[in-house]
Amino acid sequence: MINVADRHRGEAVNLGSGFYLQIKHLVYRLIKLFSSDLEIKFPVKENPFFEIDKQYLDLTKLHSMIGKQKLKTNENLNQCLLETIGWYKKYLNID
Repeated sequence: MINVADRHRGEAVNLGSGFYLQIKHLVYRLIKLFSSDLEIKFPVKENPFFEIDKQYLDLTKLHSMIGKQKLKTNENLNQCLLETIGWYKKYLNID
C-alpha cells in the first residue's frame, strides 16, 4: 500500500489556514506566547509594486492529496503555535 507521502513525494504544496493574518500579527502572538516584553514596530510602507493587499492560499491541491481535513482556525492558532514551538524545542533539544 502506497501512503500519501510516497505518492506525492517531491510535489510543492502551499499550506495555509484559509483565513487572513498579517505577518506582524503573527509576530505579536509569538512574542506574547514567549512571555516577552520585546517591542517591535513595523514601518508602514506604500505598496509601489501594486501587490495584492490581502492574499489567501488555495488549499485545493492539498485537499486533493489528503482529503479535506479540519483546518486550523484563527481561534485555535495560539494552541497550534504552542505545539509547533514545543516540537522545535524537543527537536532542537532546547529548553
